[in-house]
Amino acid sequence: ISPAGNRAFEHFFFNTEGVRDALAETWGMLAARYAKNPTVAGFDLLNEPGFGETAPATTALQLGRFYDSAIGEIRDAGAPQIVFVEPSILWSGLGVEVGPRPNFTGDANIAFSPHLYAESITMDRDLGLPPIVSMERQFGLAQRVADAYDAALWSGEYGYWGDDSVPRLVRYASAEDARGLGSAYWVWKQACGDPQNGVQETGDGLIPQDCATGEWLEPRHDLLSILSRPYPRVVPGTLQGIVSHQGSLEVTGRTGEGESCDLEIWFPGEDQPLAEVANLEDITFTQVPGGWLVGGCVKGDYALHVGL
Repeated sequence: ISPAGNRAFEHFFFNTEGVRDALAETWGMLAARYAKNPTVAGFDLLNEPGFGETAPATTALQLGRFYDSAIGEIRDAGAPQIVFVEPSILWSGLGVEVGPRPNFTGDANIAFSPHLYAESITMDRDLGLPPIVSMERQFGLAQRVADAYDAALWSGEYGYWGDDSVPRLVRYASAEDARGLGSAYWVWKQACGDPQNGVQETGDGLIPQDCATGEWLEPRHDLLSILSRPYPRVVPGTLQGIVSHQGSLEVTGRTGEGESCDLEIWFPGEDQPLAEVANLEDITFTQVPGGWLVGGCVKGDYALHVGL
């Protein structure tokens, strides 16, 4: 958000010397290369775009034009994967932002992917102010935008640091599960010397680093236990509810008239869990590295409780 950064993004948004077109074309080249790669779930077009010098014209109108052109290049390259679109960095800093207009693209396979940092690294917490947007409220705001786009919602980045990181992450996990959302936590590990760490004794991340010796320390098991809680990997029909804790998971859903055997639940740990079910048959337990996959066949309204 420096003046030089804003000027650079202004040039990008207004396509100075074709720079915006060049990035869209680059996405087309990447998409052609990875179109048939089963390990590539999708393409995130631009990480935390700056807002330039003329927001919201840049972040609402011009950013949408870039996304539309990049999506066109990706589809012309024959790539079927999800395209993830982000609002500008203002969302990460404030917990809310305008973003591209709802009709910025006619493509149906997109996901709205804001970085949900409310009560974490947003400007209010950095300045010691009361929250501008609570972490629970940010989910509602993000869902409203995703609905306007007729798109899925996926939390592309979030994280918590400091002495209160565990209770904040517990709240985040509960809000996430209540809405049936997936996400990506920032960050797995980040070396000392990275400007984002600041000057401190250890580097931020789930695996911290001793800044005096350079040694990687024990992982943050208190945070990892929350992030690795049980969750549904595949849910037939419509997912209606998730309640997940470190030692249990409750899932409710509804299918159509036909039976589906695609249900798949992840449950961490060495001990095989127990299952209580309603309208669910042929339960299977498959041990995999780190935990268990629980499967079964469902029809109509169903419920599953998995625990130790």
